[in-house]
Formats: sequence, structure tokens, C-alpha cells
Amino acid sequence: QRLAISEAPGLNINATYKADENGVVLERENLAAGDTLPIPEIGYNYRVEFTIRAKNNINSTVLFESPNATVYLRHPKTGKLASEREGYWSEFDYVVPNDYPVVLAIEGTNTGTKLFVNGQLVDALENEFIEYNQSGKSKMAKIQTLVFPLAKVGDFEGAISDFTVKVLK
Repeated sequence: QRLAISEAPGLNINATYKADENGVVLERENLAAGDTLPIPEIGYNYRVEFTIRAKNNINSTVLFESPNATVYLRHPKTGKLASEREGYWSEFDYVVPNDYPVVLAIEGTNTGTKLFVNGQLVDALENEFIEYNQSGKSKMAKIQTLVFPLAKVGDFEGAISDFTVKVLK
């Protein structure tokens, strides 16, 4: 029955893009700061993979953005790889190194977001509970999902190559 229910108006979580036989939706040999991409975002289930060689970037450096979300190369406070959507932050326990190429892959599903570095799972952001009132008596579930933003490459210093966006089965 749940498969017969569509998304709410204006959502794009389960967007279907034209994918090849391997699930590839978008490929670019190289991306540069400020580049725009032909699709604004990718919904669940996806894998965004690329090689990045970051230079000295300050905290708050944007890697990818769309009207609905932002992926930060450097979180404003911690400098870790992070995302923000609707005022909520999700942070991976990983700092992208300077002047050293790494292959990053981010997988998103309706239950969480995972980060792979050079093919190894580094962090999985799953459900967690956070307090939302002063007394600590009430808690709210926070699901760390991400509809990956693809509208624009941020103004970071460095290079991105071998960029691929795939839908997962």
C-alpha cells in the first residue's frame, strides 16, 4: 500500500532520473568551483563519488549546494565534512586532508547517510535522539538523511575529478 502513496507536492526525494544500465545518472571528468550541473539534486537511493584534492580552505567552505541543502567541505566550527538542510546539521567524523587526493563517496537512503573514503566506510549517520527542550524531558528523533545537492559546485580551493552520480537499487 505505501508504494501507491506519492510524495507531498514540491518534494523530489524519490526523483527518477534517466540512468544508464549501471545506474549512472551524471558523470563529469572534472568539476571546478562555481560549475553548475544539469540536475539540482538527487534523492534516495544514491551514491555520489569523486576524487578531491583540497587546498587550504577555511571553515564554512561550501562543496555542493542547492536551494534545499548544502554540503560543506569544512563545517563552520569543526572543519569536518558536513551537510546542512532546513537548519539541521549533520557532520561526518572526517576532515578532508589538504593537498592529498582522496576518493569520497556519499551514499544516501531514507534512513541515513554514509561516507566512504578510498573505498572504506568511515562514518554512517543513522538515527539519533536529541533533546529539544530545556528540561530534557522531551526528545525528538533526528534522522540524518540528505537529498544530495547538485545545483552548483561551491567556491572551494582545489580540484574534483572522476565525478559520478548513481542511483542504487
